Amino acid sequence: MTSVISKFVTKTLCEHQGCLDFKQLDEKIAQSFTVAHQVLRSVVFDDSKIAIQEGKQKIVGRQIISPDSLIVAKTSLRLCQKKPGECAQCNGLHLCRYYVCGDCNFGAKCNKPHSLAFPYNAAVLKIYCLQDLTEKQLFQLLMQNDPYLLPEICTHYNKGNGLHGVCKFTTSCTKLHICQHFLQGDCRFGASCKRTHNLDANGTKSFRGFSQENITNLLQIYRNKFIITGPQERQASAVPGKDL
Repeated sequence: MTSVISKFVTKTLCEHQGCLDFKQLDEKIAQSFTVAHQVLRSVVFDDSKIAIQEGKQKIVGRQIISPDSLIVAKTSLRLCQKKPGECAQCNGLHLCRYYVCGDCNFGAKCNKPHSLAFPYNAAVLKIYCLQDLTEKQLFQLLMQNDPYLLPEICTHYNKGNGLHGVCKFTTSCTKLHICQHFLQGDCRFGASCKRTHNLDANGTKSFRGFSQENITNLLQIYRNKFIITGPQERQASAVPGKDL
């Protein structure tokens, strides 16, 4: 039963941009299953598949966590980064990263696989118990978990007082110049922040291969990512010179 509920939870979260608050998730589970309290706890607190941003509301009734806690889908599955033909066998998916992000310009001419049905990929998905996800659900899960897919935030931009922080590359930097606290959802300066809160200001190059839908949802994808990666990335951004 635990395995069935776990798969249902992952699928449901990925169907809703990779996350739901616990109240919504609990209601969706209850619509399809009668789940023992202990089973629900084991699924929700499985840190190999779930990341949690704890809420502030009081726990009521059968709820095992604050109803406003954000439940985020997590996986250790990654894309293989080796060139086609170089990888004999690994635990990563052999897929085109731009296909996963929604907009590969090469289509059928792409030299990297575009198929989950490819026997190798099908076998990898079974290992991770993700074979029942649709492409869209799986790609949502990968984007918020695989650091290879999302452009990296420039930590140097987020330090110091200059226009580009202490980043020496300024406008030629290949990483995103954006407020990391904004992406984490905890910037206390709002519109007065000296770091940009505009993803579009970083230009389209960084998001080559991303569909328009995914570009629209970037803020949610990054926030999910930071909830998954946890304190280590948040602490890295808490540096002198960040405050106004």
